[in-house]
Amino acid sequence: ALWSLPLEDRTERIQEWSDKILESKREELFEAARQYQEILDEKKEIMRAQDTDILQQARVIGVTTTGAASYREVLADKKPGVVIIEEAGEVLEAHVLSALYESTKHLILIGDHLQLRPKVENHSLTVVSNMGYDLDCSLFERLIQQGL
Repeated sequence: ALWSLPLEDRTERIQEWSDKILESKREELFEAARQYQEILDEKKEIMRAQDTDILQQARVIGVTTTGAASYREVLADKKPGVVIIEEAGEVLEAHVLSALYESTKHLILIGDHLQLRPKVENHSLTVVSNMGYDLDCSLFERLIQQGL
């Protein structure tokens, strides 16, 4: 019986049992997490298919550049030939580029390049720092400066 064992042996036996129970629960948890991820992936695929079906019927789709990045695969399936960026002077160049697709034939930039610049948190990356990174100079502004 357990109580007839010396304290050290009882403690060791209890630790072994605890380890076995913990390992069993850990395996159950990992399996539940795997099943959850599988279901989540399936749900995402169903939602993506629904979004694609809706967008295939649309002639015009309006999104922010963040939305364009978030729904990149769905929008790419639509194969947009024209991308219009409103307030283009305030949009980071990387955001404009991420909104373009292989199918894009025309990029229309609308706005005033002399108003607000894109927001950059690190001063050394701005035009006024004169360090040459100029991340707060939008693609729109660069094209206008080049006479395009």
